[in-house]
Amino acid sequence: FLYQREIDFNTQIAALEGAINEARATQKIELQGYATQPEGVRGCWPDGWVAKRFGFVFVPIRAIRSVKIELWVPTQIGAGQQLIFDINGARFSHTVKAGALSTVDLPAKFAAGQRIELQIEANHDWQPSATDVSADQRALAFKLMSLVLEH
Repeated sequence: FLYQREIDFNTQIAALEGAINEARATQKIELQGYATQPEGVRGCWPDGWVAKRFGFVFVPIRAIRSVKIELWVPTQIGAGQQLIFDINGARFSHTVKAGALSTVDLPAKFAAGQRIELQIEANHDWQPSATDVSADQRALAFKLMSLVLEH
């Protein structure tokens, strides 16, 4: 009986993990501008919090000249948050003080219809549950406030 119960629990867990992965694969980022998103976002939750590694793919419907990203780094990060932006292989670095709101303007001259992959990697993260203020066990690096395509 116990063995069969373990098998049933494992089957249920696998089904739930599959449902979560399927939902994440269809999640889109809130992107202002003329573009489609053919794939799901990686490393971002629906509430705007982002993990140390974040990425998504978009295809502009109109040519773009830059991508503006506004983000906030929580004070709990402590040291400044260094971010590495990679947009189709072009890399940019930007440092944000803990507790600060910052806007990054990435030069991104791309034609309409071109597939663009944007990735952001942070050097620090923070787990809210470690502070006894929250039960949230996610490892968070920053909060994405807005992402705008400049045409």
